[in-house]
This record gives sequence, structure tokens and C-alpha cells, in this order.
Amino acid sequence: MALHNNGFVHSVDINKDSIKQAQAEVEKQGLQNVVKIYHSDSLDFLENFSKKIDLLYLDSYDYSKSDIDIQKKSQEHHLEEFKRVENQLHEKSIVLIDDCDLPIGGKGRLAIAYKLGRDWKVVMES
Repeated sequence: MALHNNGFVHSVDINKDSIKQAQAEVEKQGLQNVVKIYHSDSLDFLENFSKKIDLLYLDSYDYSKSDIDIQKKSQEHHLEEFKRVENQLHEKSIVLIDDCDLPIGGKGRLAIAYKLGRDWKVVMES
């Protein structure tokens, strides 16, 4: 999509193996001019990200179907990610959060509640 819509993709991951795989795919697809892969903790990266965001996809911090402590930490992490770039979002921005259909609201429970309190709306759930 970025290639055909004058866009640019910034992707961040803390796992070095994931970075290597993603970078290899970017090169294989010839997308070096529209995709940049960063090796960093997402919170650190987003703290210093200053560009406007049209599409924000949050899918970090693994979630557990049974460990309530991990569930809460994942939800808090996703909320904090959103807060760190909230000022870079605009009225047409789209925010996607993966794994929201997991126990106790999945990864997005806190972030969604926070956004709804700030006049964002959920347009699709799956």
C-alpha cells in the first residue's frame, strides 16, 4: 500500500531475529525506498517519533491466555504506545490493535477505553 500511495512504513521490533527476517523480506520485495525497519523497544522508539501517522498498527508485547499478570502488562504496554504517539495522529488516522479478542479484552482493552474517552470510535471489531 505504501508503495502505491506515496506512503512510508516505519516498523519496529525488539527481537533481532524478527528484524533480520523483516529486512530480508523488504529487500526481496524491493521496498527499501518505502519501508524502514528499526531494532528498538517500541516505547523508546515511539517516544521520539515525530512524524504524522496515518496508520498505527500495535502488536507488541506478547499476550497470555492464562497469566493475568502478563495480560495486564500487555494491555498497559499497548496503552502507553498509543499515548506516546497520540499527538502525531490526526482525524483520519486509523489505529489497529491485534489480539483484542483474547481473555479480558486482549491487548487493546486499556487503549480502546482510553481512546473512546477521547472521542475516537471503534469502526470495526473482529
